[in-house]
Amino acid sequence: MDFTEPFPDAPDVIANQAVPLRLHGPNLDDFLEAVIEHPTKYAEFKRINDHAESRREPLPDRQRYRVNPAKEFVVSHARFLYVTGMPHPVFDDELGTFDNPLHRHRVAETAANLFGVPVLDVSPANMTSAFIGFDDPVVAKEKRKQGPNKEYLGEAVVLSNYNNEGEEGDDATNVETNKEHVVRLENLPAGWSAAMVARNLIPPQMEMDPVKEEDVVLLSPTTALVTLESAARVEQLTKSLTLPAHLEEMGKSHIRYFKAKREIVFAGYDGPAGGQERKVKGERLIVDGDVPSKDFFVSHAAVLHLRNLHPNTTKEDIAAWAQPYCDSFRDVQGSVEFVTCYRGKPTGKAYVGFDRKEEATNLLRACSGFAKIPSLANTDYISSNSSLRMVKERKVRRGLMHDERPRRPVETLLQELDSSSNWEKHVDPNDILQLERAGIRKDILDDTFDTIRRHNRTFAIEDTSIRGERVNNTEEMGHQFKTFVRMYIETLKECVSTPERPGNVYEDIHYPGEELDLSIFDLEKERQKKLLAFEEKKNNE
Repeated sequence: MDFTEPFPDAPDVIANQAVPLRLHGPNLDDFLEAVIEHPTKYAEFKRINDHAESRREPLPDRQRYRVNPAKEFVVSHARFLYVTGMPHPVFDDELGTFDNPLHRHRVAETAANLFGVPVLDVSPANMTSAFIGFDDPVVAKEKRKQGPNKEYLGEAVVLSNYNNEGEEGDDATNVETNKEHVVRLENLPAGWSAAMVARNLIPPQMEMDPVKEEDVVLLSPTTALVTLESAARVEQLTKSLTLPAHLEEMGKSHIRYFKAKREIVFAGYDGPAGGQERKVKGERLIVDGDVPSKDFFVSHAAVLHLRNLHPNTTKEDIAAWAQPYCDSFRDVQGSVEFVTCYRGKPTGKAYVGFDRKEEATNLLRACSGFAKIPSLANTDYISSNSSLRMVKERKVRRGLMHDERPRRPVETLLQELDSSSNWEKHVDPNDILQLERAGIRKDILDDTFDTIRRHNRTFAIEDTSIRGERVNNTEEMGHQFKTFVRMYIETLKECVSTPERPGNVYEDIHYPGEELDLSIFDLEKERQKKLLAFEEKKNNE
């Protein structure tokens, strides 16, 4: 551009601004087109050359219970929400099935009513959750901020004494003999199993033995009979002051919603040199919480995914549970990331990071994929069986990844710094004896190499780091120092002179044919004796 002429259609205040360049694509033609259309005289752009470790990405958890929307639904919407926790539809006293289009439509209607969107903008994921698509990002942002028009659906569970009037079937007949011990539950959340009813029936504040799963008989998706120990227990439960509030909470299906976005997938390389990785939007939707955050994942060597955590589980509880499998003290706040819904409510899921992959593998193997995490502050509960799995990661294309950081105790690290037990292994012992006979003592060499190791990064941390952090990643660990030691010793050997073999350096200070003056060797012996005596005297003081 010729900047001597006024910039067209813009005052100097605007034309002289440095504005980020809006690239049109990865190729050179795209760059030139962006420069031509740039609105000011000056443009700025940057390209971040990330290390391979910084480009690590976790693989999303492929949820088997969640059906991804059709391709047409995904590509026709700009923003997405994922809503879950809706009641399972019931048809003719039977749970609805996902294979039935009418049953799926009921799920779509429920989600559409919660967020005030057309039914066509809803794609059921299963019988209790759905994806919602938005054409306008502004509308999507408003809906996320507003949330559903109801925080929960469902009615309070009704508990009554059992009288067997009008009941049919073998299950009802089996409790006839102990009907004074039996209570009837109605308006249960559809789809609850006998185990869930047994686990949730007794209020936490009541001092009463928990109900066993085999004592629960499901009459329908929303009705059950529960056999207690005695008629006294039935009376104790029905007259409990905390029971009404507990039954009301039991009947609620809490609505949770999350942001969702299209998965970013690798699509080859672009750019003038073919070195720029190109990624495009895929057809699959990823929900917030399907993967740990980027910073959390790349800052740990391995990450475990925990599910079915107790709502009151804290980071301190998880850190104490994982500590026995870790070499160093865990970072309580930085090594645990809880998954929450858009409004910050717990989901019973968390990610746990580890500094070494071996630590995560050992914990996973010891727990066999399941674990009970006790509470440090409240001994009244222990988390139910939480499932564990290792978070997998995508293959990093191009770039050198770090090796597994070695497991070295403090004693080993100090020993590696101690050159007296380290540098000798790189040279021939006969060379050391030759230098000592020439007056170059081994303790002097010890001090020399020890100083180099401790004060020159090239032969210390940059030479002994893991692959990806060393000066020369193509060579083995310690290669720089080994090469230096061998070169240093060979140089000393070349410089050593004796009366029998003075060497070229000493001979060149005499005239051709002149007799060599060898008295300097006697003077050197006397100098070394005086120096040694001085050192011994200094050490004795």
